[in-house]
Amino acid sequence: FGNSIYGGFKEGLKNAIICEDFKLYSPNNDLILQLRKRGIKKVYLAGMAANMEVESHMRALLENGFEVIVIKDATAGSQIDLGNGYLAAITNYGYMANEVLGTIKFLDYFPKQNSVHI
Repeated sequence: FGNSIYGGFKEGLKNAIICEDFKLYSPNNDLILQLRKRGIKKVYLAGMAANMEVESHMRALLENGFEVIVIKDATAGSQIDLGNGYLAAITNYGYMANEVLGTIKFLDYFPKQNSVHI
């Protein structure tokens, strides 16, 4: 697996930290170390599975004192008979994240900030 960034965003992501090597329910990378080494305190979070990887990273970042803003429509979640993983994650983001933004609002806000994007 790898990560790819939409070409239109690459120019603005010169200082980005992109996570790789992730297990479903807990971060197993050095993300928190890398953020602390760079003095980063605010993280904009988006990714593959809303109710698994994204939520796990959100929880880990919050528990380690970071400000976390989740981009709610830049992620997805599965739907099974038991329920809707995306809606469950959005509910949890609302309870825990410092802020939950849509992509349009994020793109309006993004150029004005000096933060890392994952």
